[in-house]
Amino acid sequence: MGRNQSGGQRGGVAIAVGVFVGALSLPGLASSQAPVEPAGGEAPRVLVATTGNQSERFRTLPITRRDGQEKRVAMSMKPQRLPTLRKRDRLKTTAEIQFTVNCYNNGFARCVGPAYKYNPIIRAKLVLARHKNTKGGPGAVRISPYKREVCRQRLPFREHHCVITFTRAEHRVGDPSHTPCPPDSCRVNLVVDAHNPKARDGDKLMVGGQQPDGSIPQDRGRINAIRFRPGDQPKVPAAKTKRRVSKRVDPDFRKHVVYSHKLTDLEAGEQLEVSAKMHTDISHLPYNTRTSAHLVLAARRRATRSNRPVARVATLGGEIAELNGFNCTRNRPTCTFRKVGVLQIERDADRALFVNLVTILGPKRSGAAPAHRVNVTGRGHLRVVRYPAEMRG
Repeated sequence: MGRNQSGGQRGGVAIAVGVFVGALSLPGLASSQAPVEPAGGEAPRVLVATTGNQSERFRTLPITRRDGQEKRVAMSMKPQRLPTLRKRDRLKTTAEIQFTVNCYNNGFARCVGPAYKYNPIIRAKLVLARHKNTKGGPGAVRISPYKREVCRQRLPFREHHCVITFTRAEHRVGDPSHTPCPPDSCRVNLVVDAHNPKARDGDKLMVGGQQPDGSIPQDRGRINAIRFRPGDQPKVPAAKTKRRVSKRVDPDFRKHVVYSHKLTDLEAGEQLEVSAKMHTDISHLPYNTRTSAHLVLAARRRATRSNRPVARVATLGGEIAELNGFNCTRNRPTCTFRKVGVLQIERDADRALFVNLVTILGPKRSGAAPAHRVNVTGRGHLRVVRYPAEMRG
């Protein structure tokens, strides 16, 4: 698997080109519910959105000999979900997507098309677009740089899965004459392609995972959007923790909480923006490790899933980001995993809740000894921005 990479109401006026990539909120441990002063006489408004569950639009991506030969829109945030944009707005987008390489040798039930041993090169970008299939040209504006990932195949360091993550792509709305789409029908598209000079006709990359019977499970990523109106409003401070709940994790393919942040007095109308980084070290282990993670809103600090009371409080059952992953290999034994997500609070919470980064780790092609542990280093963090209910809109 490849290393994880670091991306309401309708109405408004035409939007414009303007790309800016930068951090959204200030780091630190200050309360993220501090009062926010209006900017330029206009009360600040924030609206978050996500494509949610089952965001992938197809299951296989052709691998071509040259880059850009077969670009496709892997995910698209439709106008009914993307907040309407108007002049002076700022749109921040984040996204995650997982890919899986095909069989290394032919003759197995899990093979989807012919086997190959080369390393597929994957590229991805985010665009603000006119239609669900728009990949570029006059009907789109690119709102992120290209991300590039090589899904390595050479044994014994085969990665098998690759995750690409966009952590901070932004679009600033400016001159209406440069709009790629009407303000009430814009989309955010995640455009991908894969290539290698050794590719042959029929070679494919899975968009999602791969089961032994050849089926391709998905729901491994999302596009998230946050619209700020006006775009130059003061930033809401973030709460950021580097304190690890677990410094050493059993490679037992079970869920373990690595980072946790407590949220008190959650109110209906609040919105959360969450990002996390997990850094692991397997240099002392004799095998590669499967490394997966997701973000959840939970009732306890060590809870690995949302229970029913939490699911009633938040959208998407309290799931902030999908579970996806890659292989950490011994030739590059320190790995960084990045996660991004948003969540809306629909009801007041009657108790404190927790944003938890949950990981699943396990050995590849080997068994784990009782004493084996994966080290979670101090280079990671969990970061939460709480947008107060009065800012929603």
